[in-house]
Amino acid sequence: MLGPATLMLSLGINIYVLVVSRLFQGLSAAIIYTGGLALLMDIVGLDEIGKWMGFVLSFANAGILISPTLGGLIYGKLGANAVFLSMGIIVVLDIALRLIMVEKTSADSNDLPENENSQPVDALKHAESDPLIPAPAPSESHAVKQNEESATQSRMPALLILLGKPRILTAMYGVMLAQTFITSFDGVLSIFVQQNFG
Repeated sequence: MLGPATLMLSLGINIYVLVVSRLFQGLSAAIIYTGGLALLMDIVGLDEIGKWMGFVLSFANAGILISPTLGGLIYGKLGANAVFLSMGIIVVLDIALRLIMVEKTSADSNDLPENENSQPVDALKHAESDPLIPAPAPSESHAVKQNEESATQSRMPALLILLGKPRILTAMYGVMLAQTFITSFDGVLSIFVQQNFG
């Protein structure tokens, strides 16, 4: 969807075509972002997800910082069509890399190195989702309540279950604020540059 949306944006001469093409670019970017993080989780696993997500998000933010300057240089030297051509090349490269990507095969548990006590090394690691402070043992009434909640949740759609979690709502609010600032900046920057630099 990103390729056709970029092509529509490059060829559009009507404001409505430009708005629709940007809408499709945003939708496809959201799908790619979410799918990329899910793929990362599948490849590196729970124990390494924090470290690798830091790398991925750092490079993504570096791209956001570098791309306006790079796009401006390409536009200044080669014109607007060269900017869209470079976007098309990146989209094609992304598709090619996804097609040749090798899926991770699960490692054989017998091949894991062992320590002096004959325990696998992975058994000594704690997953990143493990709590730092262990929770107290649940009482019987608490266990019954949890079972009732899980039975109720199993009948609800996954999206509603996720939207009921405070962490998800907080993350969504943070993403909404960040994107609002970026959108506001993008909308004002071109007008500011035009007024001050011609």
